[in-house]
Amino acid sequence: TSEQPKIELITPNVYKPKEFVKISKYKGNQLKNGASPYNSYFGYGIYDKNCHNEITFKNGNSSDAIVCLVNYYTGKTIRNEYIRKNTNFKMTNIPNGIYYIKVFSGNDWNPEKVIVNGKIKGGFETNVGFSISNDYSDLLKLNDDGYKYTIGSITLYQVPYGNMKSEAINEKDFFK
Repeated sequence: TSEQPKIELITPNVYKPKEFVKISKYKGNQLKNGASPYNSYFGYGIYDKNCHNEITFKNGNSSDAIVCLVNYYTGKTIRNEYIRKNTNFKMTNIPNGIYYIKVFSGNDWNPEKVIVNGKIKGGFETNVGFSISNDYSDLLKLNDDGYKYTIGSITLYQVPYGNMKSEAINEKDFFK
């Protein structure tokens, strides 16, 4: 009897193609501090050269933000300002009034992105969030009576013992 050779099936190495993660061409893209990307939607910023009211926004977050200053009584957004992460931005010549803020935050600004069911062009691609600070206790009363005026600062990040609350909203509510 002759010995039969043992036959083993050798499975070839199976290579799975690597999944490619598409990196946006807008990765890391930012607008300039103070840019107003949504003027076509909210209208151009309203300034009063006779008012010295100002608010400095401190964005210590890891995301850029678009801050909207909204008139409490009319609901009209009077400013929409882009504020880069880890920077400060000062809104000046703010008309007298009572205001609240809305914030659209994120990274990787895409000027081609279509949002709000096609009504608006331009938006963040990653880490997107929307918030509002409109509780009565968070309202900002700005007044320049010719002798004294309002100067304030708002941090766009949580601080211990902070006195302004914000709540998450959706894209539709931000663009009201």
